[in-house]
Amino acid sequence: MDIAKNEKGIKNYPRALRKSQSAEIAENLRSLRLRRGEEESFAVFDMGEESVGGYPVFTVKSYGGNPRLRISYSDRYGTMETIESMRKGDFIRGCCKYLGVELPVMPANPGRFEEYAITRKGVYLFPLIQGQERFVAIEAEGENCEVEIENFYIYNPVPAPERSGSFECSDARLNSLFKACADTLDLATIRAETIGSVGGTALLRGLTQGENGVIRREFCELTDYVYEVRFGISYNPHASSGICLYFRAPDRKNGYVLSVDLDGTVTAYIRKDSVERFLVRRYIHPLTDNVLYDLRVECKGNSFQARLGGEEILSFRDDTFASGSFGFCQMCEKWAFAKRVRVWSGESLLLDEDFSDLSGYKMVRTPPFISDGAKRDRLPWSGDIDWAFRSGFYSHGAKTAMPETLELFAKHQTPEGYVFGTFYPEYEDGYRSREYGHYESDMFSAWYIVALGTYYRYTADVALAKKLYPSVRAGLGYFLRSIEADGLFNQRYETSKGLWDHQLGDFGKNSYTNLIIWECFRTGEMLAELLGEREDAALYASTSQRMKEGIFRLLWSGRCGGFIKTLGNEVYCDMANAFAMGKGLVTKEQAEKISKSALGNTKGYGKILSLMIHGLYSYGYDELAFEMLTTPQPFRFDNGEVYAHVSWLDMVDSQDYPHTTMECMHFPPAPSGNNTDWGDLSHPDSGVNDILGGDILGLRPLEAGFKTFAAAPHVYGVTGASGKIETRFGEISLHWELVGGAVKGKVVCPKACTCVVPDGMQLEVEYR
Repeated sequence: MDIAKNEKGIKNYPRALRKSQSAEIAENLRSLRLRRGEEESFAVFDMGEESVGGYPVFTVKSYGGNPRLRISYSDRYGTMETIESMRKGDFIRGCCKYLGVELPVMPANPGRFEEYAITRKGVYLFPLIQGQERFVAIEAEGENCEVEIENFYIYNPVPAPERSGSFECSDARLNSLFKACADTLDLATIRAETIGSVGGTALLRGLTQGENGVIRREFCELTDYVYEVRFGISYNPHASSGICLYFRAPDRKNGYVLSVDLDGTVTAYIRKDSVERFLVRRYIHPLTDNVLYDLRVECKGNSFQARLGGEEILSFRDDTFASGSFGFCQMCEKWAFAKRVRVWSGESLLLDEDFSDLSGYKMVRTPPFISDGAKRDRLPWSGDIDWAFRSGFYSHGAKTAMPETLELFAKHQTPEGYVFGTFYPEYEDGYRSREYGHYESDMFSAWYIVALGTYYRYTADVALAKKLYPSVRAGLGYFLRSIEADGLFNQRYETSKGLWDHQLGDFGKNSYTNLIIWECFRTGEMLAELLGEREDAALYASTSQRMKEGIFRLLWSGRCGGFIKTLGNEVYCDMANAFAMGKGLVTKEQAEKISKSALGNTKGYGKILSLMIHGLYSYGYDELAFEMLTTPQPFRFDNGEVYAHVSWLDMVDSQDYPHTTMECMHFPPAPSGNNTDWGDLSHPDSGVNDILGGDILGLRPLEAGFKTFAAAPHVYGVTGASGKIETRFGEISLHWELVGGAVKGKVVCPKACTCVVPDGMQLEVEYR
């Protein structure tokens, strides 16, 4: 039996066996027999360089004794080198905490391992292991036991978005890098929902800040009925796991809850406006994880009775709700799954179904969004989506989750215009004035507007620009209040977290923040003119000019060779100078000064380096740009000590790490200690496909949506390249090669577009 039949997702099977002990493994790696005697019995599989995520699925064919099966996960092979660390996965709970809350975000398993009591044959799945994992260890636990499983895979129920772009050049490692960047974006594009469905099985979970209630919307007027569910509970080593049924629920915030836990605790609650109040509790015999049980709740007048397998386990009376629907009200970390639901009204069977179709259930379900990372930071971050989208456009075109992500940020805006830098996407309530979230940062608030501007320049999506323009106007109004007479934005203490500063205190007139907010007003002017908002456009243009004058008068230092850290602190700011170069905010003369110190002064952070690399290409420093992209770049502490290196190309050669762009792109990633490697190795913001496709291949927009575009290859380091992108107007392709020192090739583009070829390049342009 294949649990994922008729599903649209992706099955990820093992690609290679890395090591094993007391195990028989099929040649295709999909089946294995584990025998636990005096020594441990396990197998460690390599799931592939893409480092997959999703639900483990396997079928138990036979078993003997009383085995438990442990599956643990890691994105790095080092975790699997000893049995002790292998059993824990690649980080332990509690080691990832810097927003005031622990990450990763529910509903995934934060332990990076799971255990199954093997008491039946058939299919097992759940809980969700959020991406990423390249290596999976499967171990039999128990005395003198054995278990045979077949058809093991990790199932991702969300099909990857279509990739419409391509890149290939004479350097094979750059081609592998393009694929790795695209894979990372797919891995980090997720959605949050209170029920998932795989093969007709409902996977129940609570979200960190979402409404727990889930109801079948067609049955909100039901009075007396019987609600039956066939279910199982997954073992959670960190919390009491169980299933929570919802009944007599007029809506998602009101109704009765029955909670049945693995340890035998049975509790009834009443929910009013999402607040739960205890009604009654009873203790029965413990349940066994992954065993299928039948649970029945009878609602009759003000009397309620619950039975498990025919045995009464709880009853109570209450007059609060006379009618309402049924469903689930799963709390965080109570991992459970449901196979079948039946509802009776008297002798009439109203419903008998599995969970292949969840469209009739009202629940919390966010749109897909681009998260900061796949493993740990399953949250959107405004300071990362600009990078992630620019890279993603060259592999996916407009078919990314960028519009939905931008809309989520607009939704998380306070009345005065401040935009949260990060948030729980499932949170549905509004925000109060002067509420700044977990990451109180004007800089991150500004990045939302910058990212919207980038998105429009690449896609010419006027509809989204019009829809989100009110949030842009409110955001720019918020920034205007803190722009002083000298033209500089003065960041307040209460919103003074910076790019790397996880504590308040980066307040004052900082170059990096000022440059970002200047770019916000440039973007605001562009969007206002596009939408016919003339008064706004004039205001934003005058503010932009005033900021520009103040920034270059007070924050530019010829002695330092670029922008300084902050007003009064004449230290070269690597972030500010990289941003100015990457966004084209400096003159050629100023770019020359920055380029002279770029190699030694740009710290080894992937995002910052990628801005500088693109800027160097844009201003004609191709050799330096190519060196930064293709050779390890050190991250140095202020005392000069090297902490780590950024190395995109070493990553695509590794067999012990995923081929994905990583947080800060430090490779190899710095270890955090035994099983505490919470560093996320799947950050799409470190992707560089815009450099590969936009600079080396040479396709860049000159007018929104590539209505007018440049075909301007940067040839240093490669001898030829081919690729394509999908634009609003159709596909654009380019092939070029060096022939006798000359760039020769062909551009094919839609008739609606205009191609601009630099002088001296022999590129034929064909309009179709």
